[in-house]
Amino acid sequence: MTQLSSISRYLKDRDGPSRFISGGITGESNRWLSEHVYLDDNDVPRCSPDFDIEQNLDEVSVMLSTYDTMLRNQYHLKMRYYKGDHEAIRDRTQFNTIDPDKNRVVVNVARNLVNTFSGFFIGIPPKITYAPNSDKNVSESKVSEINELIAQSLSESDSDDVFYELAKKADIYGRSYLVAYIANDDGKTLKFTHKAPENAFVVYSNNEDSRPLFGFTFEKVDGRQFGMLHTPNKIYKFSDEDLAASGGFEASVKWNDNVIDNAVGMEFITELPENDERLGMFDDLVSLIDAQDKVMSEKIDDNDNFSNAILLTMGVADFSPLQKQEVKRWRVMQVQNTDPKINPEVKYLQKPDGDGLQENTLKHLSDKIYDGAQVVNLADPNISTAASGFALTQKMQPMLMAASTKGEKMRKTIKRLLRIILKHNDMGNDQEIADIIRDIKVEFTPNIPHSEVDESTIVRNLNGIVSKRTLISYLSRVQNIDDELKAEEEEAEKHMTMFDEPDSEEEPSSNDQDEPPKGGDA
Repeated sequence: MTQLSSISRYLKDRDGPSRFISGGITGESNRWLSEHVYLDDNDVPRCSPDFDIEQNLDEVSVMLSTYDTMLRNQYHLKMRYYKGDHEAIRDRTQFNTIDPDKNRVVVNVARNLVNTFSGFFIGIPPKITYAPNSDKNVSESKVSEINELIAQSLSESDSDDVFYELAKKADIYGRSYLVAYIANDDGKTLKFTHKAPENAFVVYSNNEDSRPLFGFTFEKVDGRQFGMLHTPNKIYKFSDEDLAASGGFEASVKWNDNVIDNAVGMEFITELPENDERLGMFDDLVSLIDAQDKVMSEKIDDNDNFSNAILLTMGVADFSPLQKQEVKRWRVMQVQNTDPKINPEVKYLQKPDGDGLQENTLKHLSDKIYDGAQVVNLADPNISTAASGFALTQKMQPMLMAASTKGEKMRKTIKRLLRIILKHNDMGNDQEIADIIRDIKVEFTPNIPHSEVDESTIVRNLNGIVSKRTLISYLSRVQNIDDELKAEEEEAEKHMTMFDEPDSEEEPSSNDQDEPPKGGDA
């Protein structure tokens, strides 16, 4: 059995604090997923860097079971909240004896926050190009080969959609996973997809490198679990029967011939963290969103109450017992006539109007929610009145800062995927692939209205100062820089061919020229 590192031993000998997830505290004091794997303060699974899961496969079943209890259920609540299942308003009770039914209105601002930011951050697909420095003396054919491989690999997996869903899941959960796999149709093509932390997790080393050591992808249906364990050497396919096998997990998967070699020598899973703390976009805004639901529900309640006004009768004949039983149904209140001088009166009671207070509360709650998420409220009139260009950019500044930070996280995730793609396609040894990855540019363009006049001015001013590739990158309308460069070269060649063609008419031969007239005899 692998020995625990000093930090692992320290953490195991003390109680871990409760974790804050989705606006609530889990109440868990235990942070160990298995004997050697624990959760740090940011819910990142970690273990000693010298821990070998392939020598400790008996921990797989315990690890998955504990993860399900400690984290997966909490992540499931996050997705339910995103979809509009807000538990606080759903369980709202009413103590009004007249009308026991209360409105349960959900203002699903959580979904709006996530969708707005995701569309802003990656609504325009990232531009991914290999552009080595000129001093590296990489041939043009090699550059084209690598760029074509990258473009083809991304296209085969519908990368635009995958990257969007990957980023959106990170906003919801605080993390998401990019999973590569070998396609079943030919057994050779490498593809990739996105996974939520409900269905995947990666275990990292607890030293300074924080290196991914192994990971899981799995599904759970009606209590039955199946999936794969990914290690740098092997991939173990497992089912519920393997996890519960009396002979042990390792014996069961080997008996069922469910162990295959890892084609690239690294796990096929890479994580996209929303931030180092793995906090989702609305994790610490749940109380504000619940309060907004409550105020809006009460506002609709008040509207119902006004439509069910109470009729007050004064100085009229007493109601009969049967009539009194119908008071609640018909909403009639009777006041006894104690003074014969008072004339009979019938009128509707005036109810207090708290609409102004409710509207102010809703506005304050909405402002705090969007400010806390660093997302611009597109329904704000101040946004709609801002013209494109610098004024609009200023309004979008909070989102631009958040998008810039997330862009760095996602750039690392995409480059790790590209490393897997290059290695799978034998594009060099580890050092050569590392050099290629270093020269790959992953550029994100915020999805805000652009002024084509401003962009063309920038390109015109920079022409001759920077490369053509850099110039084209300033044009938001251009989706693929390589395709644009190729089209430009083809157009230039076409013009050169046009001007190089000789005239169709033959020039007259020197023999056909008229001889000068000869002089006669004097």
